[in-house]
Amino acid sequence: MGNIIRDTDAFRGGDEDELTALPVPIMERDTLSISDFHQCDETLSAMSECSKIEMSQFLYCTGELAKSCDISKTLLDSQNRSVALSARTTHMIASVALGDSRSAFDDLQIIKTECDEGFACAASDPILFRTSIFCALLAEDILSSRIFEFPEISNGIDGLPLGLKAYFGFLQALRMIRKGEASMALGVVSVSQALLGNRKPIPKAFLHLAAASAYMAIGKTNEALGEYVTARDILQSIGAIFPFVEMNFSLLGMSRHYCGMHSSTEYKRIETMALLYHEGWAGLRRLCGLSDTLASLSPVAANVASLAFLGWRNKEIASHLHISENTVKHQLSESYQRLQVKSRSELRSIFDGGL
Repeated sequence: MGNIIRDTDAFRGGDEDELTALPVPIMERDTLSISDFHQCDETLSAMSECSKIEMSQFLYCTGELAKSCDISKTLLDSQNRSVALSARTTHMIASVALGDSRSAFDDLQIIKTECDEGFACAASDPILFRTSIFCALLAEDILSSRIFEFPEISNGIDGLPLGLKAYFGFLQALRMIRKGEASMALGVVSVSQALLGNRKPIPKAFLHLAAASAYMAIGKTNEALGEYVTARDILQSIGAIFPFVEMNFSLLGMSRHYCGMHSSTEYKRIETMALLYHEGWAGLRRLCGLSDTLASLSPVAANVASLAFLGWRNKEIASHLHISENTVKHQLSESYQRLQVKSRSELRSIFDGGL
């Protein structure tokens, strides 16, 4: 889809409103429909900086990655440090998705410096402080590793607008899932969803995906499927697809499971994007000097290995991923060899190493 934004008025507000929406203004939309967007590149110069950030983030969500990079790039030299940092983070994430790990790494070095400086601005520049907290969280989420020394953040988070507060809950839930605390993650998701009600569709969809991931981690596949379908319905209405790509591994094959039953074309698109995203992620980790053990696995092999680690039998994995049991055995054998382990139990040392 090549849609962008219908007009600038829908995105124009007072300076205070725009700045509090940083660094992810797309999260602050109370309602979204596909009719809100249409091709209007000619209005770009008339848009505020915050509106340009939102446009680049919307394009990222819909898979228009090159356009997302181009628009965020125009803001990298903004005189407003919060705007520049938010745009830099969007540019880094889109670069990863394009498989351009070198550009993402260069962005990350600047983000690291700017965030470390922003952490010291809680009193003097609370907007930059909050932007730094969020951009650091987003960078760590993409990298799948801790690289920042965070300050006390409770006061900054309390003052966030509703959509960002819910998205913060999503990021925290993901961290809990990676630490093996899926039940606690569901509690965080539930509280965040209650705050939103029926508003803020983008963060609401992310919360449903986090719930799907948590349910998969504890073996409740029916509940996971329900959460996945709800998120899909929300995102499909605006043509968004990239949240499924970004969370491909965390969802433990749920996209392949659902699309195998309903739409192989949809999964082929997700899989193609996921392979490139995986390449960018793996390259970024290598450039940062981090382990690329899991990066050596294909997305499907990683899902097979993670489900095996969770105790799923080969037959259950095959049924879930719509592949044969022989394929499961082959993928596991390849994974053991690449990960240098000999059994399901030994996979713990690999999959317990996340955030």
